[in-house]
Amino acid sequence: METTASSSHDQLFPPIEQNWADKLFIAGLMIYSFCSSFSIAASQIGLGLALIAFIVLYRTGRVGIKATAFDKPYAFLVLTGFLAAFRAEMPIIGIKGLKTLLIIICFLLPYWAQLRNPLRFKLLGLSVFSATLVAAFAILTVYLGTAPGDRATGFFSMSLTFGECQAMLSLLILAWFCRDNNTPRSSGILLISFIITAAAVFLSLQRGVWIGFVGGVAYLLFWRCKKVSAAMILLLIILAPVAYYHEAFHNRLSGFNIKKTLDLYNNKPFAHEFEDGVFEANYLRPTTWTRGFQMIQQHPVFGVGHKNLKHWYEKLSSEYEHHRCFIFSHQHSNFMQMLAAGGFISLIAFFYTIISILKFVRQPDSGENFRQFAAAAIFIAFILFGLTENAWGDEEVGMMAFFLTGLLLSQPREIELPG
Repeated sequence: METTASSSHDQLFPPIEQNWADKLFIAGLMIYSFCSSFSIAASQIGLGLALIAFIVLYRTGRVGIKATAFDKPYAFLVLTGFLAAFRAEMPIIGIKGLKTLLIIICFLLPYWAQLRNPLRFKLLGLSVFSATLVAAFAILTVYLGTAPGDRATGFFSMSLTFGECQAMLSLLILAWFCRDNNTPRSSGILLISFIITAAAVFLSLQRGVWIGFVGGVAYLLFWRCKKVSAAMILLLIILAPVAYYHEAFHNRLSGFNIKKTLDLYNNKPFAHEFEDGVFEANYLRPTTWTRGFQMIQQHPVFGVGHKNLKHWYEKLSSEYEHHRCFIFSHQHSNFMQMLAAGGFISLIAFFYTIISILKFVRQPDSGENFRQFAAAAIFIAFILFGLTENAWGDEEVGMMAFFLTGLLLSQPREIELPG
């Protein structure tokens, strides 16, 4: 039978006969790797093809299912979602809302496949190439003055979550740049790619994204302090003049003024227009979370159910919120989302899950530190995004975080499978 490539190094598994399912699986992963920076639909198609192929490969005994240390915590999280759904005012919608928890499939597909290193790096390289092109396009729109709000955004279906996706890919590139056995040429290419993608993260003007990105960089500093510091200093030198003259950046930076934000929240009634959109956003977050606490006053244990939040928002929101269409189906925070939708038991399960995943990611792996540190930095950034954004519910963000983590942590199979 035909093989997936002319070289055994490009094969998905150790050298054995390959079939159409192997080719389809690899094609699906490649489609996702290339399209995840700019198209949700194409990314989902790629993962769908990979899932179909994986099922076929599993039925023929060519791949297996491998346990992880966070299987039980994640199962507990799913269970709390079902418990919340059956206690919600609209239980059918609550059950439909649990589809966000299927995001774990994005981790399991590359992780269970036990990809060989040459194929793994081809997939990572494809993601980096695509992210760099998208970032360069976004920066160009800012320079030409065609970007909405003077901020870098993606295109097709990725405009709103451009910053989160670019930040995770930029952290991947930075970790790859710090890898020991890079050639001078590859190090130079990776450094250029990092500067472009990190500049796009900066120009996204999303403060929650900046927090996640800085958290991931800080983690990598503990691994390769000199290389990470050198890359970040170069980035800051390049961005310094942009930051000095970019008025929209100054406005966003002023939004970190905690005292002014608290004064607004405590003294300004939510009843009229804000002059500053930045501080309107600052005021909106704690107000949104206040609505979440109000939702669970009578449902503290199991919450109001996934996808039931908008129904409660309409009941609790002020006239101003209705006027400005600030009626949300989520809490602008992973943690508040879990609390409002699934109650305290769901929030406990969520903390249990993310702690278990972080412990799993940081397991020692005989000299493969690049993969562990890159995966941990990406997942730390993803969790930090969730302080002020519904990153878990933004499927394109969650898909990328779990896919890259699974791809990086997949262990190459050491023995041949039966034919």
